[in-house]
Amino acid sequence: MNCCVIPGCGNKFQLYRVPNSGNNRFRQWKKVAPVFGTGSERICSHHFIETDFVENIRKKLKSTAIPSINLPAERLKASNKIGCCVLGCRSKDIKNMEKFPSMTSKAWLKWANILGCAEANTAGWKICQKHFKDDAFTTGRSN
Repeated sequence: MNCCVIPGCGNKFQLYRVPNSGNNRFRQWKKVAPVFGTGSERICSHHFIETDFVENIRKKLKSTAIPSINLPAERLKASNKIGCCVLGCRSKDIKNMEKFPSMTSKAWLKWANILGCAEANTAGWKICQKHFKDDAFTTGRSN
């Protein structure tokens, strides 16, 4: 990925590779950012504090650095377990869930970009209706 994966950021400079999935550092990053350990994900310097960098070398992150600033309020869980895929949302009311659009649709690309999961396999993911504006829904009569 040639830009920062943090939703709403998209910076293309001073990018740092997300650690590989499976190691402890990746697990720490995953708690605060929508990362999936694909190997191509990057996070820019705007999401790290000054002390995360090697002294006097702004371009080199310490091995203990974890993104901690300028992060979105809502982040995604990297799972398709039952319930809403938004991190921190505990909703499991299936009646009030919206399925992610098909990955081949234009709608999927919009959802994935807004939620910062463009590289994720979102098959089976659901998002509860509280994460949508009221005008996102249509009303209609069933025949």
